[in-house]
Amino acid sequence: MHSFRRWLLAGLVLCLGAFGLTGCGQVDKTFHRPNLVVLTPEQSRLIILDSAANRILLADRQFRYQGEIAVPEGNKIWGLDITPDNEIAITNRREEVQAFTEEERQASSVAEVLFYSMSGAVTNHLQWKGGDGPINTPAAIRCLPDGTFWVSDFQLNKLVHFDRAGNVLSTFGTFGYDPGQIYYPNDFTIASDGRILVSESYNFRLSLFAPDGTFLRTFGEKGWDEGKLMFPQNVVYDSQGNMHVTEMSTMRISTFAPDGRFLRATYPLKQGMEAEYLQMFGLAVASDTGEMFVADSLNGQVYVIASDGRLVRSLSGLD
Repeated sequence: MHSFRRWLLAGLVLCLGAFGLTGCGQVDKTFHRPNLVVLTPEQSRLIILDSAANRILLADRQFRYQGEIAVPEGNKIWGLDITPDNEIAITNRREEVQAFTEEERQASSVAEVLFYSMSGAVTNHLQWKGGDGPINTPAAIRCLPDGTFWVSDFQLNKLVHFDRAGNVLSTFGTFGYDPGQIYYPNDFTIASDGRILVSESYNFRLSLFAPDGTFLRTFGEKGWDEGKLMFPQNVVYDSQGNMHVTEMSTMRISTFAPDGRFLRATYPLKQGMEAEYLQMFGLAVASDTGEMFVADSLNGQVYVIASDGRLVRSLSGLD
């Protein structure tokens, strides 16, 4: 509990020059396993979860460092989004005490959602303990214009709609392999009309649901060929309604049209990258240029990919 209190206090101040052991004034701008990236609503800033450095990085579109917010070591943050009020929202799972058995881990587990101002202040904190709440292993989070938000739970195989106070508004999803069922909802994104597109890593597909959770259709199927999916990870819509999804096994980004037609596959490894393997997770698409920003956790890189799939830049840190 004391470590968590220190985290909350640390979150009250935006770190503007102290990271690791380098001391105040020595800013480390290098990426350390970045895994999530989002754009602010006005498209002017990038928010990057730099997981191994236990921080959230703030940068402008030219990748100039604008600050960072410390997050605690040993936590499992897999959700990152921006609210309509320009707050940073994250999901997290942690253990209050050191646990050695599955029963102890479950009893001490805390699932939570935290909101930060851009200056680092904690503006809202919701938590559920001991696996008894509506979520147990929170993954992605998506914030809606009305201030409510959705969270996926990859262990419970469902999505939950919350209000700002943490009250459950609705939920959908049951475990299974059939269309309409869900297996490991690693990520999801929400279209402008409210439809929810879920990336199911272990069902090797994208599933589309109506705003009320009614199943509509699936996209993709298991396979190595282009147009198929192998362990899809994070997914995002662009301004044209196209769907972009990172894949673990194929190390590519697959793009589908709004009607599900396969459009293209983007392979950073085939465009001059020197790495042997990639581990691409989070991605964001700029609505003004169509540029894509993709986090490669394994190689500590963020890629900038043009709207036609060309790799424009590969960055190992901020300026």
